[in-house]
Amino acid sequence: MRKKFSKLGSPGFIVLLLTLLGVVAGASGAETASGDEVVTELDGVTYVMMRTPSASGEKYEAPDDPTTFFRSRGAEATLTIAGQEYSRYALLRKTPDDELILTVDGRNYRLRSAVSASGAKYEAADDPGTVLWNKGNTDTIYLAGKEYAEYDEGLPFGEIRLMERSLPVGTEWKVKTVSGIDVAAGSTITLTFHPDGRLSGLASINNYTASWLTSDDRIIISPGVSTKKAGPAALMEQEREFLALLPAATRFRVHGNTLTLVTGDEKSIVLKR
Repeated sequence: MRKKFSKLGSPGFIVLLLTLLGVVAGASGAETASGDEVVTELDGVTYVMMRTPSASGEKYEAPDDPTTFFRSRGAEATLTIAGQEYSRYALLRKTPDDELILTVDGRNYRLRSAVSASGAKYEAADDPGTVLWNKGNTDTIYLAGKEYAEYDEGLPFGEIRLMERSLPVGTEWKVKTVSGIDVAAGSTITLTFHPDGRLSGLASINNYTASWLTSDDRIIISPGVSTKKAGPAALMEQEREFLALLPAATRFRVHGNTLTLVTGDEKSIVLKR
């Protein structure tokens, strides 16, 4: 039996069809027949992952690339392609006494109805920063104070995909690759998104500043300005490539401590924090 991931909306956005995610605890209609495959498509590339032995939970791995796999352990499930984690999943259940239980990374959060100026709010008794807030047809999850994307059609009971709502601001990111090329040893490129809509950092030799705006996974970055110091030719070329690519970014992905800025022609800047 083949389990399939589908691509929805903009390239690079991965969603796991709930009826096919039977390997997650609590899913109905789970199918675990021997020889199952998991199939996903990302940016026009199809990845087929085969069931493989695992010390815990279930794991599906690409035969030609062990760094591409889908793993589920209890209520935790992740999709990793070429070593990069793309999705994080949680399990949402309702108890007979109308409480909600949100399970993330093996931890259960018991959410109870809380006073709210608008909509219906459910809050974890032992962690007030973990909240599910319903307003009309929209649900928003806050996990340990961190806001995740709004779910416009409401949250289903069962497995849900946790999607980061926006770029973390005030955090310094360090660039690791520009257009697939590692940043030169001994050099540094940094980027910080400020809450007032500015971004700034070190481009290798010169400091720079620009402005930024996001909507969902889309981003607009202005060309910006930089200081005019000179430096070694190799670092100056690295700086020019980075400053040219930065305003060409049209969308972003945040996965754990990794931020990827992607241009319309699929070039990228990969950063870590």
